[in-house]
Amino acid sequence: ELKKYLHRSTPEEFEKLERATRGMLKKLLHQPISQLRRYGNGYPGGEERINVLWEMFNLKNSATKWEDSHEE
Repeated sequence: ELKKYLHRSTPEEFEKLERATRGMLKKLLHQPISQLRRYGNGYPGGEERINVLWEMFNLKNSATKWEDSHEE
């Protein structure tokens, strides 16, 4: 998406915009990613929650479900 603005800005401005965008995404995604890691490490009910996310984001069509991919 940022490439749409490449022709409208100087390389320095584009670099600043890219850094700011990366920083915002990192901040926005930190908590959800941390929680997913907890779910995957034996958190009570974590497996069910992960499976709900698989369904919400239609990941079930792109890979196996959580329980299938973590069988012993």
